[in-house]
Amino acid sequence: MSVLTDIPVYEVFAQSDALSFATHVGSVRAATPKAALEAARETFFRREPAFDVWVVLQDAVAHARDFPESLPD
Repeated sequence: MSVLTDIPVYEVFAQSDALSFATHVGSVRAATPKAALEAARETFFRREPAFDVWVVLQDAVAHARDFPESLPD
């Protein structure tokens, strides 16, 4: 296992303004959520600022095609 694969992947979501929906803008690898936010800002929002930004561990994101039969507590 390489060092890079040991660093978690965070999915990045953002709103362009207060009335817009959050959209997925990409992914970053970072050791902590704080580092993921910093990486997301540097990677995706240098030219166009976002109103709000979220980072979510990739393993915590569920989508319709593989939605688990039972959700964890």
